[in-house]
Amino acid sequence: MAYYVSSGVTSTGVRVSENQISVLSGGVADGTIVDSYGSMTVSSGGTINDTTVNSDGRLLVCSGGSADSTVVSGISAVMLIEGGGSAADINVQEYGVLHVESGGSATGAVLSGFPGMASAVMYVGGAAESTTVLSCGYLYVSSGATATDIVFSKGAYLGFTVASDT
Repeated sequence: MAYYVSSGVTSTGVRVSENQISVLSGGVADGTIVDSYGSMTVSSGGTINDTTVNSDGRLLVCSGGSADSTVVSGISAVMLIEGGGSAADINVQEYGVLHVESGGSATGAVLSGFPGMASAVMYVGGAAESTTVLSCGYLYVSSGATATDIVFSKGAYLGFTVASDT
């Protein structure tokens, strides 16, 4: 069964496991926890705050959607920002993965893996600003993407994909 947060509605403290929640235009979701094969979609005009994506959880920020203060942590925990979507203050921890597609933007991401066990990964196809990559954090920047104001610590990794005609 899918749940919807519609215009003028604010949901607070919802846990989504083996289920789906969609935040529609004008809707707000605060303090959502997504795990155990749960998924959350933020549509155009939707807003989410203080979200946690744990193991086997999925978060999709669509074009026109926005996310603020998100934690992505655990095996198969994934956050995807589509073109036109935006997110700020993202904390990607061990095993977590953040994808920023072309046209999407992420500001203030922090990648922090666990030495010897698990990495935190961010793939940038769009724009990333003010990213901090700590030990066992991996930042991959695709051809055509932009990454500005990046801070690296010891044990951090940076990879680039270069176009074949470059």
